[in-house]
Amino acid sequence: TKLKHLASVNFHFTPLNDAGLQAIGQVPISDRLWFAHTKFTDAGAPSLANLKQLKRCGIGSADKASSGEAVAALVGLPHLEDLALLDNQATPAGIAHAAKITTLRKLDVSYAEIDAPHGHDGFLLDDPQYHGVVRAYFERIEPDVKSYSTFRLGRSVRESLAERERATNRADYAL
Repeated sequence: TKLKHLASVNFHFTPLNDAGLQAIGQVPISDRLWFAHTKFTDAGAPSLANLKQLKRCGIGSADKASSGEAVAALVGLPHLEDLALLDNQATPAGIAHAAKITTLRKLDVSYAEIDAPHGHDGFLLDDPQYHGVVRAYFERIEPDVKSYSTFRLGRSVRESLAERERATNRADYAL
């Protein structure tokens, strides 16, 4: 049997490739398509233009042949309101294509190009650019993490966090 309608599809952390994207483009998805940390290239993305009812999409690939150009396939989607650019799609090229989507109400992009001559161990060194990017990320997610973790962990944890907050705000507290 052939799928006639799907509301929401999630291919997060799967080996989704170009052939898989072509197959997805043939299935009517009405609400949400999320695929990040996958293995498609920009060449596999044009079939996404067939998803005319799609409202929300998270797009990302860990494949090095994926550069952000895949976002171009989403430009003509008439109902796309919410887009997250992830992995290799969160690039200047991907952002430029997303800017052309006139129906967007929300765009989530986290992108930083860091010149790191020290490779993957660069975080161990004092690199102001790298630490600034990491600091900005943690500042952005802090409210969500606090509200989720304190709610889930109960009153004693909330009280401990409140005490710690009061201590850090004391005039005699030294950094």
